[in-house]
Amino acid sequence: SVLASSLQSVPYLYGPNWILQRWLEGGSEALQAAYEAVPTDVLGALQSSWGAEQEEAAASPYPAPNVYTSDGEPAESAELIPLAYDRLGAYTVYTAARRASDALVGRQLALGWRGDQLDVYELNAGGAAARWHVTFDSSQQAVSFASLLQQNPSVSVRHEGTSVVGVVSESGNEPEWLFGPLGR
Repeated sequence: SVLASSLQSVPYLYGPNWILQRWLEGGSEALQAAYEAVPTDVLGALQSSWGAEQEEAAASPYPAPNVYTSDGEPAESAELIPLAYDRLGAYTVYTAARRASDALVGRQLALGWRGDQLDVYELNAGGAAARWHVTFDSSQQAVSFASLLQQNPSVSVRHEGTSVVGVVSESGNEPEWLFGPLGR
């Protein structure tokens, strides 16, 4: 897929700029410090490559099992089996936005990325479902990304404030708890 092949080139396209920026900021010591605290996302590398101001990402914590509803976690007998969770990151936001729009919009949204989590479930009702919860720096970015995701008829999208939740379901069954904190 386009995403899989583009992810293979990320370190080679954006990593050297990030390393150079660290070196220019503080020489060998700054570079060593960067490798001692390895980033869990590529936002800093994208900021360096695209000439954006380097800022600490207000990223959500690295993903952890995340099964919740507006009333708390579903009961053990609920209609789900958590399968996997992961972070897709700023570069995936860039790729998704670029495919639905253009490179400039993709860059703006990727630089506004502040965290995400992908949760995949097997539903007792049949098939698998996934929830992608993305947090942005501003509500404008969230609205923009939500409108791009909505172009795909397979994705149900909700957004509120700086958060966007996209849900896909193999069977078409989308229980409200799939939308997490944006479930109504």
